[in-house]
Amino acid sequence: MLIASLQERVFDQIPPDTSLPNNSNVARDGNIFNITGGTQAGNNLFHSFREFSVPTDGTASFNNAVDIQNIISRVTGGSVSINQTID
Repeated sequence: MLIASLQERVFDQIPPDTSLPNNSNVARDGNIFNITGGTQAGNNLFHSFREFSVPTDGTASFNNAVDIQNIISRVTGGSVSINQTID
């Protein structure tokens, strides 16, 4: 049961909040968190997350259209962002 709880926490390290018209999507591939979606306004892409914690040796990769010049992100939750080692 403890392993299941830890595993669930690992996948919930970069949860989007639901405050934007088009929410972000986060898919994990090993230690890479692929972030897509978000709300585009002109050449800007906005993301809003409840938490944003990337594990040690992890990568948050924002995938966007070629016409995006700026990616603007915010974290709205009350938790501190942390790095943690994942086995």
